[in-house]
Amino acid sequence: MRITTFIFVMFMAFGVFAGNGNDRDDIRREVKGQVVDYNTYEPVPYAHLNIVSPEDTVSSVALLACDMEGNFSVSLEHERRYILKVSYIGKESESVDFFVPSGTGVWQMDDIRMKDDSQLLKEVVVAAQKPLIKTDADKIIYSIEDDKDASVSSALDMMRKVPMVTVDGDDNIQLQGSSNFLIYVDGKPSSLMSNNPSDVLKSLPASTIRNIEVITEPGA
Repeated sequence: MRITTFIFVMFMAFGVFAGNGNDRDDIRREVKGQVVDYNTYEPVPYAHLNIVSPEDTVSSVALLACDMEGNFSVSLEHERRYILKVSYIGKESESVDFFVPSGTGVWQMDDIRMKDDSQLLKEVVVAAQKPLIKTDADKIIYSIEDDKDASVSSALDMMRKVPMVTVDGDDNIQLQGSSNFLIYVDGKPSSLMSNNPSDVLKSLPASTIRNIEVITEPGA
């Protein structure tokens, strides 16, 4: 029987940390949805999502990415109208207007259907915004430093955004449904993370982390 051990690697922006950098109000409104192919309804994995306000379509309210099943979940603070911009290589970009009502709760959006981009490439536009997620043969890299929410979130909050990672209501962390994983800091095992990583990650400001790598096929 083969037992697979997953590895998280967190690359820190600073050498040390102290205190809890998460002072935000936790009473928020959660919006969920799924991005699928227009014709086949197959999920579009790791599609890039950019939420903006109608008054300012340049500045991001939230940046996130879908998981491997095309699902996404985002917490929004204010009762108001938003615009969700969805992009994916090889697909036409989509834009969806939605309204978040007052009160707390979870709102499920209709499926966002993306069409194949059949247009020939006529020009290349270089945008300043970096993708939040990069995929490699054996790992996924989530760029914390490029996520606007990192300035007001804990490391555990950001874990909820990382593809293949789930954090339940009791702050238990799983990777692809498994609790058998290791957490490395800057490529080395961390004694702080070995016993109760959830408590450490809750007290760790996300702004102290550059990125999180999820390695699903670690070598020897």
